[in-house]
Amino acid sequence: MSRHYTPAQIPTDYAQSAAGVLWTAANLAATTDTRDPIADAVRQLDAPTHSHRCAETAAISQAHRTAGPTVQLDPLAPPHRWATWHEALTDPWQVLADAATSHSDPGDEREGLIPGHWTPAA
Repeated sequence: MSRHYTPAQIPTDYAQSAAGVLWTAANLAATTDTRDPIADAVRQLDAPTHSHRCAETAAISQAHRTAGPTVQLDPLAPPHRWATWHEALTDPWQVLADAATSHSDPGDEREGLIPGHWTPAA
């Protein structure tokens, strides 16, 4: 079954936050062949270091909750880096989107955030 991705729309003043980085990373994971969409999102947004660390920690925590002990990480790769998890997960987009959602405030959508989502292709 084919699917179509509608990217998240992230307000400019929200983009450099951890949730903005996570939604941008989810967009990149869905639309590009990247090994580390969080690092790529940080570069694209010129986000501050603390947003990078917060986004990466949130994504890895979400991956632990979602995939937990079933995921097979490269034993030579650092487990505290998202790239290690990204390569091992079946659906890294979902983990990034869930982490972004958990880091978003209830009022963010009223302020213009539109989460990314997949729909069946016509």
